[in-house]
Amino acid sequence: MEAYLNTKELWEYVDGTMPKPVPSDPSIPTAKELDNCKAGKASGEIWLAIEDDQRMHVKDVKGDPTAMWVKLESVHVYKRPGTCLNAYDSLFSIRENDNKTLPALMACADKVLQDIKSLHSSNFTLS
Repeated sequence: MEAYLNTKELWEYVDGTMPKPVPSDPSIPTAKELDNCKAGKASGEIWLAIEDDQRMHVKDVKGDPTAMWVKLESVHVYKRPGTCLNAYDSLFSIRENDNKTLPALMACADKVLQDIKSLHSSNFTLS
C-alpha cells in the first residue's frame, strides 16, 4: 500500500509527514483545499484497497488517512515480544539453496527486515 500511495504522491498524507499548508493569501485558500483534496484521495485509496470485512475497523475515521492507517496497523500488527522474536527467527533462518536465486534471497531478507522494523518504534534502527 505504501508503494502504491507513493506512486500517486499521497503517502505523506498517510504517514503524517506532510505539513499543513499555510495559504499566502487568505482570500484564496487553494493550499488548504489542495491539502484536503489529497488527504481525501489518500483515504479513498485506502478505503478501496481494503476488503469489505476490514472496513468496519476504519469506518469511523474514513476521512482521515493517517487515522485509518494507524487503526489498521493497530488491528493487524502485533508489536509484542513474541512477534518480534518470530521475525528475528525468520531472518536467521534464511538459507541459500539450489532453488533460490540470489535476488530472491535478497528480496526475502529485505522483506523480513521490513517486518522487523515495523514491529518496533519509529526511532528503532537495525544498527
